[in-house]
Amino acid sequence: MSYEKLFGPYIDGASRIIVTDPYIRIFYQIRNMMEFVEMVIRRTPPENLVRIHLVTGPDEGNISRQRELLESITTACTGTGVEFSWAFDTSGTAHARDIVTDTGWKVVLDRGLDIFQPPIKTEGFSLGDRLQEHRMLKNFYVTYVRAENPNGST
Repeated sequence: MSYEKLFGPYIDGASRIIVTDPYIRIFYQIRNMMEFVEMVIRRTPPENLVRIHLVTGPDEGNISRQRELLESITTACTGTGVEFSWAFDTSGTAHARDIVTDTGWKVVLDRGLDIFQPPIKTEGFSLGDRLQEHRMLKNFYVTYVRAENPNGST
């Protein structure tokens, strides 16, 4: 399983993608976000612009590190045709996780992007550390909803 297989067909052609996941807080969760962005870059023709916006919750334990890592994704996207932005949901009540595109798809995720077991530590020489298809999965479900309005709202 990979983000490519799970999400690829549903983000194709989108120029705006909103990822809502209040639990993109610590390193491996932010790495998952980066891997989602990488998948979008691979699937997007270079002449197209895609804006990805993440809405997440603040990591009260280490908010400065969280900001630094999220900003590193923004910086990494420079010159790729993908613009990454993010914002904190400060309501403190967010729990739902989904991906909404301006092409009319809403992908509802019970675990958000956190579908993989932690990688086995092998000093970087594990296929599971490099390729999602070789990672062990957690139990999760995904629901694909086709919105009536192709502007991303349901």
